[in-house]
Amino acid sequence: EFEIESKISIPHKERMLRSRVIAYFSVIVLLSTLLVYLVGIRDPLMVSVLKAKDVPYSLIKENNQDVVLNHFKLHLHNQSSDKMIITLSSEIDLVLPQNNMVLNPNSNQEIHFFAKFPINIKKEEKGSFKRNLNVNMKQESKELTIVKELTLVGPF
Repeated sequence: EFEIESKISIPHKERMLRSRVIAYFSVIVLLSTLLVYLVGIRDPLMVSVLKAKDVPYSLIKENNQDVVLNHFKLHLHNQSSDKMIITLSSEIDLVLPQNNMVLNPNSNQEIHFFAKFPINIKKEEKGSFKRNLNVNMKQESKELTIVKELTLVGPF
């Protein structure tokens, strides 16, 4: 009997902290920390400005002066959990559906607007020129201004 018992091998307890387990755990902790950091530093407002699907520009008469209109589409995404008020401003005239826009938490909004300027405006380039669009965001505890560039075209 003693010989049989000595030949039966008792399984050893496997070590829980093998090097592979430690490496996988370290990678998971590192990636989780990186995710939390990136979510924490993102801007509360994401802004995209695109030329709208339309003719490149339109000419109108306003007060006996030729005026050029460029049609744009503004895409706003509130990435925070607070409501925000958005206002737009620029060196040139903007034609907007409303001046103060309310953007609810975690929501998107698409706004069409026109950039309006006289046909004889000074320009740096032939055929097109650039002006800044200031997107001002106001929340209870935070204010932020995001500057986007508008490329304006006309019959120059």
